[in-house]
Parts: sequence; C-alpha cells; structure tokens
Amino acid sequence: MSIKNKKYILSVIVVAVLIVLYLVFQDKIDAILNEGQGNESNQTVIVDGTGQNAGSQDSGNTAADNQTAAGNSDGTADAQNPGTTTSDNSSDNGSVTDTPADYVTYKFRSKKLLDQHYEKHGKEMGFASAADYEKAASDVVNNPDALNKIEKEDGDYVYYVEATNEFVIVSTDGYIRTYFLPSAGKSYYDRQ
Repeated sequence: MSIKNKKYILSVIVVAVLIVLYLVFQDKIDAILNEGQGNESNQTVIVDGTGQNAGSQDSGNTAADNQTAAGNSDGTADAQNPGTTTSDNSSDNGSVTDTPADYVTYKFRSKKLLDQHYEKHGKEMGFASAADYEKAASDVVNNPDALNKIEKEDGDYVYYVEATNEFVIVSTDGYIRTYFLPSAGKSYYDRQ
C-alpha cells in the first residue's frame, strides 16, 4: 500500500471520528455556541420538536393549539412546539409583565443570521433594530390568529398572519429561519 493511500485512509478515519464526536456532543456544542445570546434566565429550556409531528399533515392547528400543547403544569414544555419557553417558578412579586406566562421566545440560530435577515428584511419592514425584528418574529409565532402548518419540504414550522401579511419559518429545533412580508401574501403560505 502506498503512502498516498495510507494518508487517504487515515484522513477518512479522522473525518469519520470527528463526525461521530460531533453527533455525540452536538447538544453541548450548541449550548456553548448559543451561550450569551440573550438567555437571561437559567429557567429557559430549548424544546426539540424533531420527529414529534412525523407524518402529521394536519395544517388546521393554530398557534394557540400548539402553545396549549407545549405547556405542562410543571413548567416544562412538550416537544411538539419548538422554541424557548420561560417558566417562572418564583413567588409572585406583584409586578406586571407585558408577555403572557405561556409566551415562547424564539431566536435566530446566531447573531450573524439575525443580522443578515434584519439587513435583508427587517429594515424594509421598518424595524429600528435587529432585536426588535427578532421579537416581532417571535410575536408572530405566538399570535393566536397565526395560521400554522408543517412545511412540506423539510418539516419546519410555518406561521402566517393574514391581517398583517407576516410570514415566519421556525426550524424543527426551535430557531427562527426567516421572517418577512411575502409579496404573494397567503398564496405564498399555501404553497409551503
């Protein structure tokens, strides 16, 4: 066996080992990469919806249905609706909040992706900052009037508010993929 063949075989083995290591430690790697992206509470939970709706083509569910299914009485969330949910197990201090207790905060996978989407869509939508754009996308997903279904192509969650023509896609692992105003309106949502 030549040296060239040995190097090739060794490189294939190294790549295979790296892939296996990544798959084994993927959750820890994601947690490290997402650290410091605005999670102010250690009570925040990422919910993975992969496979929970496998084979389900029911597009009649509303965001309110998914929110109800996502919340358990113990403050945890089912894996049917991905995202970050914050549960407050502390005693009530009498403060008033502007978000409901079952509000799920959705984020872009990285600051870079958020910034790219804000530049592409957020500015033309009139948002003053990338954070405002991201919050508005999360609001669409939490809107009880939003139509939602599972995307035919890759199983991601698709949300559309007819009254405002807002369109959001959330990945199966709970991250915002995009948020914009489709020029084709509801027919764009229907094609997904």
